[in-house]
Amino acid sequence: MGIFLFFILKSSVCLFLFTMLYITLLKDITHFRFSRWAFWVGTVLCWLIPLIPVSVSVPSPVQQSVMMVGEILEETPSDGPKVVAGFPTESGWDTRAEYLSLQQGKAEEIYGLSLLTVVSLLYGMGAVGVFLFFAYSFGRLWHLIYGKPVQREGKFRLVIIPGEVCSFSWWKYIVMSEEDYRQDGSLILIHEKMHLSYYHTLDLGWMHCLLIFHWFNPMTWVLWKELRDLHEYEADEGVILSGVNMVQYQLLLVKKAVGTRLYSMANGFDHSKLKNRIGMMLKKRSNGWVRLRILLAVPVAAGVVYAFAQPEMSEKQMLSQVEVVAQDALLQDTAAQSRMTEEIASMTKFFKEKSDAWWEHHRTPEGCYIWRTTQVHRIFINGNNEVLFDNDYRKRPFDVRRAVAERLRSAREADVRQNGKDEPHFLRLVYDVKSDKQLVLQMLKDIKSALDDLCEEYVAKGVSDVDEVCPYMVSVFGPRKFGIDGTELLIGAVGNEPKERIYNISWKTLKHYQKKYGKNASVMFRADDSVGEESYAWMCKRIKQYFPNAKTNHVR
Repeated sequence: MGIFLFFILKSSVCLFLFTMLYITLLKDITHFRFSRWAFWVGTVLCWLIPLIPVSVSVPSPVQQSVMMVGEILEETPSDGPKVVAGFPTESGWDTRAEYLSLQQGKAEEIYGLSLLTVVSLLYGMGAVGVFLFFAYSFGRLWHLIYGKPVQREGKFRLVIIPGEVCSFSWWKYIVMSEEDYRQDGSLILIHEKMHLSYYHTLDLGWMHCLLIFHWFNPMTWVLWKELRDLHEYEADEGVILSGVNMVQYQLLLVKKAVGTRLYSMANGFDHSKLKNRIGMMLKKRSNGWVRLRILLAVPVAAGVVYAFAQPEMSEKQMLSQVEVVAQDALLQDTAAQSRMTEEIASMTKFFKEKSDAWWEHHRTPEGCYIWRTTQVHRIFINGNNEVLFDNDYRKRPFDVRRAVAERLRSAREADVRQNGKDEPHFLRLVYDVKSDKQLVLQMLKDIKSALDDLCEEYVAKGVSDVDEVCPYMVSVFGPRKFGIDGTELLIGAVGNEPKERIYNISWKTLKHYQKKYGKNASVMFRADDSVGEESYAWMCKRIKQYFPNAKTNHVR
């Protein structure tokens, strides 16, 4: 969205300058067809000039200002690295801290929303509002025409409306009141036919598109007014050239000068200022050489193109910038990994201190531990970030905090029902070297939050010694070689020797081969010495889950 807004802003600057040139150079000349061609060429160029790629070796202050505005609008939030443009100097490409700080300062927020978001919302609301206004105008126009009797007037269609309505034309329709048709129908009909013959509806349609996208530019609305005046001048000229008496036609204009036209999509007979229209009819035809005035727009357009130019980068500078960004991204990633490792170590230390304190409290004066019947709940995270909670396979993401709290709560309630006493329950977390550190860290935080929730529940229920029934006993082991490395699975059809080898023993893979060979497939699982005991046991359980009746041969 930021790139589009920057394009609209540059296009709006071009449109502003074009309107100023149009009013200065072409407003008063009588070559109306040429003025219309200038309108089309100029407005189309206002869309194309911002897209022209131009590079300069050393940017001027104006170009630096344009670049600064563009980078503010084009800035989008991202967790990844960004290539930032600097300024070339004699010593090389300048990426000074001041410029980088300018890049970082663009994330300024307004009431919780970024500046880009606020600007985008305001622009979108304005564009939608203008569009709805034009849609309402078109709806009223169509409602007035639709279903009414139509008379053929050559290649056009005449609609006579009972009651008071200002005569107007749109596309191939001419709308006129019954009174106007009876009194001055022939003259008004000639005028409206001129509008349709000159395809003024196309001009208005294009102008409405400009207004929707450039609604915030006051000169766009000025250009709309100038275009409507130009249409009336051209239609008036066509009426006079068709042989109509000028005085008679001017008297008709005076007569119809009162009234308001309500349809922005149409050309109305009584539109524009009466004095200007009569003055333009009486004005001596402009010399053909005045059309050369438009050449003055060439240096202005060239200046705008130059102002929008971007600094060029040599191949060496580009590679240097990419290398700097890559190194910066590597450093940022390394720093992030280091921070997560430190946080995991901190959480592990927290649980170890809690565990040591609990065991210190549960030993005799001679130093022997008082062993109790305790239950241990195991959580394994493999290299694919799949989680085994006791015997339940879970795919991320899942609510660890809620799952742990419910498991410990239900286990304690079962103890009370079966044994008549509370037994502490411990947690054992093992994670693989390839596990996502962010996942491991979040898992540890969720486990602590689950224990906090349980402690609050027990306190609310009046439990006297919360640490006794709900200790923060969490043993963390890792990172370990666990899951994929060092293991292989041989599988084949029932009754045959297993020959197909599988190294990624995930639930998806096992499910696929279960469909392929069935539950009674011939399976052999192998694991080398690098695979830990927990990993080995988990793999066996996983295989038995998908092939419960298979003859398996586990070799270590």
